[in-house]
Amino acid sequence: HILFTPHTTIYDGFESGCAENAVDEYCLDLCSTGGRYCANDPDGDEYSGIQGFDVVKESLRRECLWQIYGKADGMKWWEYVSNFNEHCLPEKTFTSQDCINN
Repeated sequence: HILFTPHTTIYDGFESGCAENAVDEYCLDLCSTGGRYCANDPDGDEYSGIQGFDVVKESLRRECLWQIYGKADGMKWWEYVSNFNEHCLPEKTFTSQDCINN
């Protein structure tokens, strides 16, 4: 039996200065919630592809799923992550609500 707790890759927008500069284009691409939660751009291209903002949304979604479903036995969380990784990781479907819902 192993105890597992997922960790996210988001950082505090206050510490990076994005909370105060939430309208800055750089911060808009990396952060959500008015600059409060931020993530690095995974592909390094701040003008196209998956943005840090997209990573924040997915990280927070996974955190919520863990809080609701994962603590009991984790299987529903693992099912979501496995399904997402299989079907939604390509850049064009990462932010697709249809892909996420299925």
